[in-house]
Amino acid sequence: MLFILSLLSLASLKLYQVNITNMRTVAEGYLAHSLAEMAYQHEYLKIEDQVESEMEAKYEDRLANEEKRIEKAIQDKEEAAQLKEREEQEASRKRDKEKQNQERDAYEPIPSLNKEYFAAIIDQGQLDTSDPDQVYLIQVNTDSDSEEILVNGPGLEEMLEHEDEETEIILVNVYPNYDQAQEDLSARKAAEDTSREEADLEEEKAEELSDEEEKAQEETRQKRMNEAKEKELKQVKAKLKDKQEKETSQKVKDQRANLKLNKRFYFNLGQVDYYTQNDQQLCRVTIYASDTVYDLKF
Repeated sequence: MLFILSLLSLASLKLYQVNITNMRTVAEGYLAHSLAEMAYQHEYLKIEDQVESEMEAKYEDRLANEEKRIEKAIQDKEEAAQLKEREEQEASRKRDKEKQNQERDAYEPIPSLNKEYFAAIIDQGQLDTSDPDQVYLIQVNTDSDSEEILVNGPGLEEMLEHEDEETEIILVNVYPNYDQAQEDLSARKAAEDTSREEADLEEEKAEELSDEEEKAQEETRQKRMNEAKEKELKQVKAKLKDKQEKETSQKVKDQRANLKLNKRFYFNLGQVDYYTQNDQQLCRVTIYASDTVYDLKF
């Protein structure tokens, strides 16, 4: 009886050892497949990161090119608008000038002083040439010049006597004596100087306002251009992003479908070697604990 029990115990021990061996083999098999899968998934998932990085750089290049194109298009459009505005302003100035010329031509011409007219106003008592102190302020106009001068009666008569067709003499004023004439002319000159200074100040003020207006217009123009650029750029960004996502998805899909590894991976429990043979993906896993080698196919 004791002998039989001994035999049964020995058989149970051997069966236990077999089971342990089988379990270890199964566990290593699972481990080999797990290591192979981990290595493959590592490369499989890395494809997406690589493709996204490449496509992001491509997107930035496209966006930079589009931004330059948009800026140039807006600048060209703005310059064309400014040119058109200047042309319209110039045309308006020409029309105003032509209108002014037409209005000026419609004025009654100022009568020119000649011998007959001079004699008539003397006869009418408007002038008394017998007074030797009396002074006449006349304006002498030629095709190229215009000036005001003071003359006495004999001097005026002599000028009228030798007046030619190209010279126009206009009687501006008559003074009882030379001193009063000079006083009046000095007052007129002072008034003209004051008026000129005021006009210069007004012109300077207008120029200052013009500079401020020009600055304001430039700021408005820049704001308008920036708003137009941002609006168009927003639409372009949306289109480029959509295109990037579609291209990225397709490229990841294609690369994963055609993934063929020729690479060694190291883990704490084993080593994985991926390689291709006859365009077929093969894998060899070495388990460190037992030095067992597993050849797998994917």
